[in-house]
Amino acid sequence: MKKVIIAFLPLFLFVLGCGGQRLPSDMPKLYPVKLTITQKGTPCAGASVFLANEDSNFKWAVTGVTDQTGVAELKTNGSYTGAPAGKYNISVRKDEYVREGESKPGSPAPITAQFQMVEEKYTVPSTSGLSIEIKGKTNETFDVGEAVKTSVKRI
Repeated sequence: MKKVIIAFLPLFLFVLGCGGQRLPSDMPKLYPVKLTITQKGTPCAGASVFLANEDSNFKWAVTGVTDQTGVAELKTNGSYTGAPAGKYNISVRKDEYVREGESKPGSPAPITAQFQMVEEKYTVPSTSGLSIEIKGKTNETFDVGEAVKTSVKRI
C-alpha cells in the first residue's frame, strides 16, 4: 500500500498545483465565454474579437481570436480565461496581408498590401451593432454580414 501511495504522490501534487489560474488581486470573477463569429452563416476563421465594456472606468481588456470553426474563447488581459460580468459592445476584425519581394534570412517578405475582410462597421465597438451581457458562462453566435475585401491604407 505504501508503494502505491508513493507512486501516485507526484501525480497528486501536480493536480493540486494546477488548481486554476492565479488572478491579480483586483480582478473580478471571470466567466467562460465562447463567441462564434460567422459571415453569412459561414465560420469566420482568424478574426480578432474585442469586447468594449460600457463602463468607461473598466480596465480589463477582453479579446479572442476565432479558430477554423469561427469560435473564439475569450481571455481577459490576454492571459486569463474568461471575461468579467458586464455589458459589452463587440468589434470584429479580420486582416489579410500580402507579402511580396525579397525576404531577409529568418524574416518574412515585407507587407505590400493589407485588406480588411469584415465590413468596416463591425470593426468599431460603437458602430458594430453587436452587444452582449455576460452574467455567467456564455456561448453566443454573431454574424458580421458578407465577406468583403477592403484595402487598408498603411502608414
